Amino acid sequence: MQPPACDGETSFASLFREVREVGRGAHGRVILVEQTSNRAKYVLKQIPLELLPSGGHTALPEVEVLCRLAHPNITRLYGAWKSDGTLNILMDYADGGTLGDKIKERSCMTRLFDEDIVIDWFVQIVSALEHMHANSVIHRDLKAHNVFLTSRNIVKASLVFLSAVCPSRSRVPSHSHYCVAISKLPTPLLLDHHARSRNSARTRYSS
Repeated sequence: MQPPACDGETSFASLFREVREVGRGAHGRVILVEQTSNRAKYVLKQIPLELLPSGGHTALPEVEVLCRLAHPNITRLYGAWKSDGTLNILMDYADGGTLGDKIKERSCMTRLFDEDIVIDWFVQIVSALEHMHANSVIHRDLKAHNVFLTSRNIVKASLVFLSAVCPSRSRVPSHSHYCVAISKLPTPLLLDHHARSRNSARTRYSS
């Protein structure tokens, strides 16, 4: 279920309430929130603008691009706004923790995962990556702790940060084959069609 449009702190406060903080670190904090009208739960990610390239001046357009990625195995981003030096991003809530948590839990039990479960996770992750790549998005930091799970074992690949957006050929530096990450955070990378095509051609001819 998609939440109502939220374009700022005032509208957010009128539509949601904070439940609890579920994470905090050098890259910001994560808050579990609840929609007041139907008690549906979402996550609010708060990132200090100082951690983003150019103080986050291009953050909102970049997040808007990621909001268009609609896939059952990708954490859906529903909107973003700035307030008090912070970038706020509203996104899906996965109630099953991370794949990293599952692996750590199982290693302590000295028991292997059932093969069918591992294959199911693998297929879902590959499906998410295929959708990202089809939309010119490269994750760049795919690891177990960035893969979330629901209580029904549905994979939700996290796509929170974006390092660079190259919507036109003119913005791609002539000495580069693609836009490189320039933020302090591990981030996904959005490539424009021309840069992606040139990089593919370069790889093909040099191999």
